[in-house]
Amino acid sequence: HPIAEMTARCEAVKSQLFAAALLVARGSKDAEIQARMARLVAFRAALKNADDNIQLHGGIGVTDEFDAHYLIK
Repeated sequence: HPIAEMTARCEAVKSQLFAAALLVARGSKDAEIQARMARLVAFRAALKNADDNIQLHGGIGVTDEFDAHYLIK
């Protein structure tokens, strides 16, 4: 289930990004707020997905042999 949740977060980011891009292309007055929301959704998803990635990989997620811990820093 954690991997499915990670995928769902990525899809939410993609949907928000496409909506923001469409509004920017149309010159909508809401384009700026939607672009900011896309950035916020992407940041939160990236942070949570990086944390879940480390948890799924167990101890190797925070070793120098595996780069997952760099994503969270």
